[in-house]
Amino acid sequence: MNGFLRLWRQLPVTISVLLLALAITLLTGLGDYAETFFWFTIVPVHILGNQAIAGTLQLTLESGQWWRLLTPIFLHFSLLHIVFNSLWIWESGKRLEPAFGRIWLLLAIAGIGVISNLAQYWTGSVMFGGLSGVVYGLLGFIWLWDRLRPAQSLNMPPALFGFMIFWLVLGYLDVPASLGMGQVANEAHLAGLFSGLLLAFGTHLLRPQRVR
Repeated sequence: MNGFLRLWRQLPVTISVLLLALAITLLTGLGDYAETFFWFTIVPVHILGNQAIAGTLQLTLESGQWWRLLTPIFLHFSLLHIVFNSLWIWESGKRLEPAFGRIWLLLAIAGIGVISNLAQYWTGSVMFGGLSGVVYGLLGFIWLWDRLRPAQSLNMPPALFGFMIFWLVLGYLDVPASLGMGQVANEAHLAGLFSGLLLAFGTHLLRPQRVR
């Protein structure tokens, strides 16, 4: 318990995101519990007979349901899905939160999450979810930051970023679906990645260099 409390004090945002994702994944039964699952989709969805009828984003926002822009990142559809994403969030969060602070990481996750969700929604899909877009954004940030600020490197092994790019390519080739792993939210991944790269460049420009 003391170890957890120590980690909580050091990484409250990272741990909170992981716990929230786990709680919502369990609450929605890995996507099987439609009633609770639709609480967190980007737009409300109603079941009429055998059909799922999705609302529009405009009406969703006009009704004040702004949280839906973010909440799909907490939805996961298999144990492998949430374990895989959680490991990457942990690896990136434990580097970013001490270096840039809690508020910065919270805003980064929220911003990347909203952008990646909107990118996936604009493909015509509403039944999507997962932290993968945020993962790509944070890893993209770390990769570019380490090259822009080698003296302040976050020490993420380059091979890990290479693996994620490889996985992104496989997603666009539809390999995961052909292996029975389900559809991949490719646009969310790509939008998350570019958001993270832009955030790294902007942070590099705005954050003062350390003087030795």
